[in-house]
Amino acid sequence: MFHRTTARDSAEYPDSHISPLESATWRETLAELDEPERLALAVEAQLTAIRADQAQERSALVERKAAPLLKAIAAHIQLYGEDADPTDHFDVLMGLIVRNGGGNLSKEDLLVGMQMYEERVAAARTAADAMHELNEAMCGHTGPVLEWVGCTREVFVAALESKMTA
Repeated sequence: MFHRTTARDSAEYPDSHISPLESATWRETLAELDEPERLALAVEAQLTAIRADQAQERSALVERKAAPLLKAIAAHIQLYGEDADPTDHFDVLMGLIVRNGGGNLSKEDLLVGMQMYEERVAAARTAADAMHELNEAMCGHTGPVLEWVGCTREVFVAALESKMTA
């Protein structure tokens, strides 16, 4: 039932983590979370993972057409780093798009492809951050998440559905 951010997510988005929470005070606070707070953390982690999957599914619909753009973005990141603004090196990016078979992409295709890429990356980072926060909050608990939360599957699903429709 509980969706986990995969190792592939972490490899694809290496900066998608929260700094380790090393403060003893923070760990004590996490250990003192009550059931509604634990439930909220677990629901948020699950919801962000679902949204990341949905973003991935939406991107799959246009990914084939946008493949040259995605390859160009990956090459641009290798050249200039993940934080580089493509508009700062727009001529280079356009050359990479053409070299990767995207010479026939329209401006609209490029915009849709960039939006898809940004949405997918943002959703994956949010999911990884929420999963990291949940793992930190669990303070080494090795059993099922619902056991740590202290609720039934039905309560968890109801809370998740409520948050999804809110």
